[in-house]
Amino acid sequence: MRWYLMALKKYAQFGGRSQRKEFWYFFLFYSLFSIPFGVVDMFLIGTSILGTIYFLVFLTPSLAVGVRRLHDMGRSGWWMLLYTGIVLQQLASGIKVSGRGVSGEAVVAIVFVVAAVCAVVLIVFMVRKSQPGRNRYGPDPTDDGTAAA
Repeated sequence: MRWYLMALKKYAQFGGRSQRKEFWYFFLFYSLFSIPFGVVDMFLIGTSILGTIYFLVFLTPSLAVGVRRLHDMGRSGWWMLLYTGIVLQQLASGIKVSGRGVSGEAVVAIVFVVAAVCAVVLIVFMVRKSQPGRNRYGPDPTDDGTAAA
């Protein structure tokens, strides 16, 4: 929980570095906390309004911790644009495309495949070890045992 709270304290901090613990614990707790919203949405409301609000509230810290994690490996934060592909897939899955002979299911399937490839690339990046020592994004967050900014 400590690592999750640390990421939240850096809500919109896109500079610096975050070690793997901070990144993965953030997404673990983010996912666990999203389950009740999904249950309430599905059984009580019948829409995904609570889940959408939760997603939007945590979009900025999700992007920020992802950028800092990429920085920790010496990679540009622009790789988080792949995350945008995943978000677009989620949005597209709820949109029905019609006309001109293009079925909505085909478009959703294509976007899903692209998003899946993007997700795999990001996961491979995020599981990699930190770049040791200082890099152009800042000091090594593991030098003193905590994630440095």
